Amino acid sequence: MTVLSHPSVGGYVSHCGWNSTLESIWCGVPVAAWPLYAEQQLNVFQLVEELGLAVEIRMDYRTDTRAGGGGSGMIVSTEEIKDGIRKLISDDEMRKKVKEGCSA
Repeated sequence: MTVLSHPSVGGYVSHCGWNSTLESIWCGVPVAAWPLYAEQQLNVFQLVEELGLAVEIRMDYRTDTRAGGGGSGMIVSTEEIKDGIRKLISDDEMRKKVKEGCSA
């Protein structure tokens, strides 16, 4: 919370577990979302698609994270990460929406 509350934090990459999701909204910090398993995918869907409070790095909704041999199907390219962070930085409307949500 101390780091997320710092005024110089403009966003962060998160797996979007429940605590991370609540902390980002509470602190008014937008997220570049990269869910791995469990409820994280649902949290990311709600943040990105329904609420517009995050951008996706990847949302592929795998149910078997071992697909492709030991999770190799879960490799995310540097381009995907870079694109997600660029979207996060450039989406002024989303950033405004997150800030408004934390003050409500």
